[in-house]
Amino acid sequence: MKRCFLIFCGLMLLNSCVSDNLSNTFSLRSYNDYEEYFIETEQIFNQEENDYLIYFFSMYCNACYDLKQKVFDYIDNQHSLYFVDCSKQDIYRFVQDGTNIPDEVIKNSNFHATSVQAITISSIPCLLKVKEHKVENTWIGFQECNEILKETT
Repeated sequence: MKRCFLIFCGLMLLNSCVSDNLSNTFSLRSYNDYEEYFIETEQIFNQEENDYLIYFFSMYCNACYDLKQKVFDYIDNQHSLYFVDCSKQDIYRFVQDGTNIPDEVIKNSNFHATSVQAITISSIPCLLKVKEHKVENTWIGFQECNEILKETT
């Protein structure tokens, strides 16, 4: 009986340690925790930093949902990133419809763009790297965005 009690106590102790660790590891942050990083489309090229990312996403996009914790990690690691929520803003008022344009053509056309009217967003998620108020790089889709966020966190 004493042995069963000791095993039970050991299992309970182990369970509590694992639970605390898992809850810290899997704590899900939300976009509300990062509201100061949301910008309007007109602000894309008007940030104080000289080197930052713009993340185009939608609350209704599954791939964006899968990336969001990595995006938050990127910000938490002192990197500059701003959100453009495509579900709240009509991004088509300032971008061309790039749905039938190959990704490489879009990336090349975005290179060195200095205005919102000059960029094309073909799908989300999408990241733009802005350096010295010009687009330096574009990453389109989950896989590319995931890779660049993984490299920098």
